[in-house]
This record gives sequence, structure tokens and C-alpha cells, in this order.
Amino acid sequence: MKSLLQAVGLKKTYRQGTRQVEVLRGVDFSVAEGEAVVIVGPSGSGKSTLLHLLGGLDWPTGGKVRFQGKDLYALGDGELARTRNLSFGFVFQSYHLVPELTALENVALAGWIRNGAGPSRSALKAAQEILEQVGLRHRLSHRPTELSGGEQQRVALARALVNRPPLLFCDEPTGNLDSETGSEILKLLAGLHREQGTTFVIVTHEPVLQRIASRVLLLKDGRL
Repeated sequence: MKSLLQAVGLKKTYRQGTRQVEVLRGVDFSVAEGEAVVIVGPSGSGKSTLLHLLGGLDWPTGGKVRFQGKDLYALGDGELARTRNLSFGFVFQSYHLVPELTALENVALAGWIRNGAGPSRSALKAAQEILEQVGLRHRLSHRPTELSGGEQQRVALARALVNRPPLLFCDEPTGNLDSETGSEILKLLAGLHREQGTTFVIVTHEPVLQRIASRVLLLKDGRL
């Protein structure tokens, strides 16, 4: 399979007072197109840090991340931001929805940014279609405070998918959900992987998410 994403000697060090804390100590791995890679590890092992580096949300201390052969951190700020918007989707544990916007507007927002313009009918139509796919046809005009946790995560998933990115990053996507709702999100992710060939990188401590994995990797002591 063709490699989509590569980490080469990836390192991340934080300073705590006078102390240097090595979170990642040289991570090397690749993700092929169509894979669902699940990364597990104990709390504080650096799973979220690794995901943020792979997705261009934070800067590494050393090493490289290549996406479709390009060095992500050699891109200019504008091109990096455009890559995140067009090629990556992000689903976080805490949803990160805009409270003033409806579900439809939250999802359409990524499309508006993509087009470099304000609200457009095409972006709203795409947002409505993806919200219907995740079972929220009846919730389009509701704001986040009017939605359950599971519904908010569905909105977040729809927002991540609306630009049809080839790669989806998920950071503890069921972490704030009860087991039944978490199972529903798992089914949605599994369906996307099976039917659309979406490539996933998921970090989690939930064993249930390992069911959809092509590979499960353990992050421990800063290494995979």
C-alpha cells in the first residue's frame, strides 16, 4: 500500500522549570492509504502530543513529518494551514464546537474557510448532507448546548469530514461518552473506514476502538 503519512525520528521536549521532559524520543512509523492505525498507551505517555505533531498542530523538537511525500514542517504557515483544512480532519475528545453556531453552521464553517469566503449555499448543502449521514437530520438548527454529548461528537465528526479529507485524526473520540454512545461513534468510524476507505490515526485508551484497527501500536517511554 502507498504510504500517506510518515514520522521520521520525531521528538518533542518540554521545559518544566529547569528540567527538560522528553515526551517523544524518536518516533518512526508510517501510515498507508486506507489504514486505520490505533495508538494506545498509558495516560501521560504522549499520545495526544504525537497526534498534534502528525496533524501539524504543534511543532516538533526534532525529526520530520511527511504527508504525501512533503515535509509538513518545511511548509510556510499559509500552506500548512491549507493542508490542515483540505487534507486533514480532526476529532477531539472535547468536541471544540463554536457555541454561538448551529450544528449546520459548525460543520459548514470548514467549507467556508476552504473557499476563503463567507457563508455559501454549497458549503451549507455539503454540511447538511454529511450531518444527515451521521444521523442528525433533525438537529441541524440546534446549538451545541442543546445537543447531547453523543450528538456533539457526531457534529464534530461531520465537521472533520465535510471537506472529504484523505486523513482523519481522532484524539480520544469516545473519551467523554458513555459506553452505549461510544459504541455508536465506533460504528460510524468503522463504516467510514469500510465504505469510503478513509485513513484514520486514532489515539485512545479505550480498548473498544481497537476493533476497527488495521494495526495497534503502543506508545511507551517516548517510543512506539
